[in-house]
Amino acid sequence: MNTTIQDITIYRASDPAAPMVWLLVYDGEGLEVHERLQELGAQDHTLIAVGGVDYDNGLSPWPAPAAFRGQEDFAGGADSYLELLTERFLPKVKEELMADSGVRPAYDVLAGYSMGGLFALYAMMKTTVFSRFVSASGSLWYPGFLETLAETELPAKPDSVYLSLGGKEAKTHNPVMAQVETRTRAVHDLIAQRGIPVILEMNPGNHFREPDLRTAKGIKWILEH
Repeated sequence: MNTTIQDITIYRASDPAAPMVWLLVYDGEGLEVHERLQELGAQDHTLIAVGGVDYDNGLSPWPAPAAFRGQEDFAGGADSYLELLTERFLPKVKEELMADSGVRPAYDVLAGYSMGGLFALYAMMKTTVFSRFVSASGSLWYPGFLETLAETELPAKPDSVYLSLGGKEAKTHNPVMAQVETRTRAVHDLIAQRGIPVILEMNPGNHFREPDLRTAKGIKWILEH
C-alpha cells in the first residue's frame, strides 16, 4: 500500500525488512522512478519520495553564485534541510512503517538527481543515517564541492556509492557546468581511493534526458551492491 505524508509519498516494500530508499524529487517524479524500478526488476525496497524542497537553495551545501545570469545565487541551505530530513521526516516515516510489523529496514539509501545528487553526497560527509548513496547526474560542478570532499573525513564508511552522468552534460558554454564530467570523475576517484565500492555510469544524452530512468538505474545498482 502506498501512502502520503505532507510532501512525502511512500511506495511500500512487500517485506518490512527491505531497505528504505529516500529519493529527493520534483513534483510527480517519485511515481515515474517507482515505475521504472518495477520495469527494471529492482530488488524489494520501500521508496520514499520526498518533495517540497527548494532545489537550488535547500539542497546547496553553502552559498555560491548563480550558475546562470539572471538567476538568484545559491543560498546554501543543505544543513538545515538535512536536519529536517533526518530528525523529522525520517523518524516519522519509520514510525508509521514499523507500527504494524515492528521490523526495522535493513539499511537506508539516500538518492537524488541533479542538485539532489549533490545533496546526497554532501549528506555522506555529514551524517551516518544513510549507508548507501546515489548521485544521478549530480551537480558535482558546484563550486568548492570537490575540494571539500577531498579535505573531509567521512563520519562513516559507506557500503557503496553510485554516480552517473550524461555523455553530453559537459558540452555547454557555461564555464562552471562544463567542469561537471571532470569533477564527477575526480569525485569517483576520491571515493574509490578510500576503499568504498563506487561506480560511475555514463549515459547517452544531456542532463535532461530520461532522469527517471537514470535515477532508477542508480537505485537498482545500489540495492545490489
